[in-house]
Amino acid sequence: MKKKVKAIGITFIVLLCLAAISYTVLFFHFRSQFEPYIKEFTTLEENRSYYYNDSDNGFLLNVKYPGYGTLTGNLAVQTSDSQYALIIWPKVNNKIETGFQTAIINPQKKQDQYLTVKNGQIDLEKTSYSKKEQEMILSLEKEAKKIWGADVLG
Repeated sequence: MKKKVKAIGITFIVLLCLAAISYTVLFFHFRSQFEPYIKEFTTLEENRSYYYNDSDNGFLLNVKYPGYGTLTGNLAVQTSDSQYALIIWPKVNNKIETGFQTAIINPQKKQDQYLTVKNGQIDLEKTSYSKKEQEMILSLEKEAKKIWGADVLG
């Protein structure tokens, strides 16, 4: 009986170690996919967050590496006045989620909404955004593609 309990305990520990190693490999593989996005970016927090100030065009760009426990990182483009931001969340399964924030400088008026992306383009057809917000979304999308490449939205 003692041998059976010991064997089960050892099996459990081995499986737990294999799961931890597998997760760590997955994490570092996923994390490495963010490397191309930080070219010419300034370090905000080493191995965590990087930014680029495109002051000529009025945009701030940020790359946040995924955290070990969450596997959540993002790419963000915001206006220099911090009123609008386009946030892109690459996922482990190679899918991408995209969101838009308005009035991020004023938390009481902050709005977050996911956007639909079709064929690598943000689809604004069935949204309730104002004309100004739609223009801003398209402007942020253009900047993201200029800096990170045409396929940044999938």
